[in-house]
Amino acid sequence: MLNHARTISKTGLAAGVIALAVTALPGCRGERTNEPPRQFFPDMDDGPKQKAQSQTNFFADGRAMRPRVENTVAFGLFSAVGDAKSSNNLLAAAGKARTDLLREDSAYYRGMGADGKPLLKIPVKVDAAMIDRGMERYGIYCASCHGYAGDGQGTVGVQWSAPVPSYYDPTFSDPTNPRGQDGHVFDVIRNGLKNADGSYRMPAYGDKVDAHDAWAIVAWVRVMQESRRGQMSDVPEAQREAVRQKIEQLKAAAAAAGAETAPAAPATPATGGQK
Repeated sequence: MLNHARTISKTGLAAGVIALAVTALPGCRGERTNEPPRQFFPDMDDGPKQKAQSQTNFFADGRAMRPRVENTVAFGLFSAVGDAKSSNNLLAAAGKARTDLLREDSAYYRGMGADGKPLLKIPVKVDAAMIDRGMERYGIYCASCHGYAGDGQGTVGVQWSAPVPSYYDPTFSDPTNPRGQDGHVFDVIRNGLKNADGSYRMPAYGDKVDAHDAWAIVAWVRVMQESRRGQMSDVPEAQREAVRQKIEQLKAAAAAAGAETAPAAPATPATGGQK
């Protein structure tokens, strides 16, 4: 009886193996081929999808792309919640991205106060690190037009379709003038400045300069402006002589550089009747 059961079991197992092989055989073509593979469950292989900007009869409005659900807010770009202050680069990036997407702080992200007007002052603490960052970003994105000194004499700026203004014009430092307010400068950096016909007088840099870096550039512009308004009396008395010597050295170097690049003076005609 036991042997008979074992025989039945072996026979059943062999039949199962053969059936599995026969079932799998149609899906194999042997060598490489350009023919499509066998599809036993095509609905799982060829799932329907809609391409961006395409039409569909599935939705009543005929649009494949669906509008955002009203009152929803993007949570982040990563699956991790993250923490912007984390020492882990991925978690820090996830935290920053989530904060940037929420953009609940209109003052920080748009440079606008609760009244919808540009802020008079930078809404975050300005320290040495922020100023250094602003100087670096300004040199990368702004100096080509506005000049490293902020005088509007950059190599591209002097050839621009419209004159590039100097930051030392009181218009851009007077907080009672809308163009001199920190929030306005921030907005122009991020969103550009348009002419009356809609063309850009200054292109937008929001895709290259984030909110923090834009405020850092504003801080650096204010440093450059203050440097022109400084007086020797602002310098501690013990350091004034060293500052004077440095100024004289810079003047001498500038004069020497100017003499090297200046065109030669025309020769003075000799006297005595010679022509």
